[in-house]
Amino acid sequence: MKEIIIIKSNDVLNCLSDPTFTENWEKLYISCPWATVYQSYSYAQVWYKSYLATHEPVLFVWLTNDKKIRGLLALARDKSNGNVGCVGMHHGEYQVWLAYPEDKETFITKTLMLFHKEFPGRKLQFMYIPPSTPLDWTAEKFFKKYCYVKDFRRPVIDLRDTATVRQFLNKKRNRARLNQIKRMGDLQVRSISDPESFKNRLPEIITLFDFRRMAAFGFTSFGSDRLKAPYHEALASVPDASILRALEMTVDNHLVAIVMTLVGKGQAHRFNGGIFSPLFSKQSPMGLVTYMLAEQLSQDGYHILDISPGGGDDSYKWSLANAEDTAHVLVVYPSSLQYHVSATARKIRLIPGKVLRKSGVNTGKLFACIAYIKARVFCPFFWVSLPWIFVCWIYDQIYFSDEIRVFYIPNSNTSKFKFKNKVSCNSLDDLLAFVPQKPWQSKQSFVAAAANALGKGNHVYTIVENGRLVAWVWLSSRKNQFVGYGKAAYDLKENSSLLYDLNVIVNANRENLILSLLQAALNDISFNKGVKRVYFIDNKYYVNMEILESLGLKNKGTFFYRRCFGWTSSRSEIDNFL
Repeated sequence: MKEIIIIKSNDVLNCLSDPTFTENWEKLYISCPWATVYQSYSYAQVWYKSYLATHEPVLFVWLTNDKKIRGLLALARDKSNGNVGCVGMHHGEYQVWLAYPEDKETFITKTLMLFHKEFPGRKLQFMYIPPSTPLDWTAEKFFKKYCYVKDFRRPVIDLRDTATVRQFLNKKRNRARLNQIKRMGDLQVRSISDPESFKNRLPEIITLFDFRRMAAFGFTSFGSDRLKAPYHEALASVPDASILRALEMTVDNHLVAIVMTLVGKGQAHRFNGGIFSPLFSKQSPMGLVTYMLAEQLSQDGYHILDISPGGGDDSYKWSLANAEDTAHVLVVYPSSLQYHVSATARKIRLIPGKVLRKSGVNTGKLFACIAYIKARVFCPFFWVSLPWIFVCWIYDQIYFSDEIRVFYIPNSNTSKFKFKNKVSCNSLDDLLAFVPQKPWQSKQSFVAAAANALGKGNHVYTIVENGRLVAWVWLSSRKNQFVGYGKAAYDLKENSSLLYDLNVIVNANRENLILSLLQAALNDISFNKGVKRVYFIDNKYYVNMEILESLGLKNKGTFFYRRCFGWTSSRSEIDNFL
């Protein structure tokens, strides 16, 4: 006789420390054809212990008379809102139940009946369900009134196709990218195999991951989840069963890119997406590191590197894949009414997207703009400042003027300065310390603009005080960068560097901050023998003339720009920009 029992809270922790129980769990995990590493005992015990403060562990276990486990569903209840989800919650890429092949439908159908008795009114979502999971029972007359199933294409790298893996790395374009990175310093590619190495690298991983998240979505994952860093450390420290496998690429011991995977049952699942430095965006290091790891996994007997479902058909992930299969999302509703209400809402939400796509509109960009507007609309400071924003906009349409002073110094005249304030170069942590000063400013737009500038090869010098970004200036050595307005603009020539967008957001010690930033930048430029001249752009007399003269910068001239009732004019007092 078999019975399904529910184990909660501390009883779950007791089971996790019981050798017999854990042995039975692992035996079931190995025998279950559709199981992934996210259903293993090794992963579950790490996540349960890491998030015990915020989530209550719940196990549905199908036991025989001799205490053998025939089926298992590992869940967790959010203590803040009572929602129930699979172990790992949003951290777990794959969410599914475990059962022996002969019990593939019996266990889950009985468990779902019991689930709705134990947690009335709560839906249960499995996202994503791996390919080959039996889902035919969801189409049966009884369950189809409660179950919503959606298919997602899943890009994968078939590691058995070793020729494709080698071909990717041997492409001329990829070899050129790798050589570009090599020219930037001491290039190293190595596996992170021990917990101590991973722990030492984790702060840099967190910075790169949160910087990308802030630029793309307007929030930080590690910054908003204090348990996430210990959770990652615990994954790297699993005894007797290494489930976290990572490959990093570094230049002068600074992280360029890292690919982390959770491995088990011959498959590797990419973990936390792509993590790379925006300083190396041009070289697309994620593809290189992904295929280097794929080559290692193939040699170690793994057959699939899962790049993760979702992301759309035009996603960068599909450029890496050499095969695909299908994953699923399953939502089980507590009542037929909720199922139909949700289905109707989904159909209504899909109508605008279908119409726009038929009209040729890029719905991805459109919905991103809508999300950006919603973030502004729901910001209370936005509404407070809205009248002032409107007045300023009207005034700018009627009359706007700008003056840009250009200062010049030959690189041979730059000397080694000693500056008072601590100045960092290309520090992502400093950029993440930006605090908007005006209601219409956004931290996300600031970080996104910074990521874009760094990706183009620009550099930023920053000063942070009391955990807050207080001053910064940008340095560019790129060609085809224009200075000025309209016909009066000049192209930044070869062998030139440009200092621009100087900002200081505190009044106290302002002149020292400006001086320190410019001194630090000029110091670094002086070591670059390829740079013959340095320009500094000053908008509307932002910097005191005495500071610039003390650094040896000489006034080259001024750009003027004016707009009045729609008419624009621009002129320059500079005869020769060189």
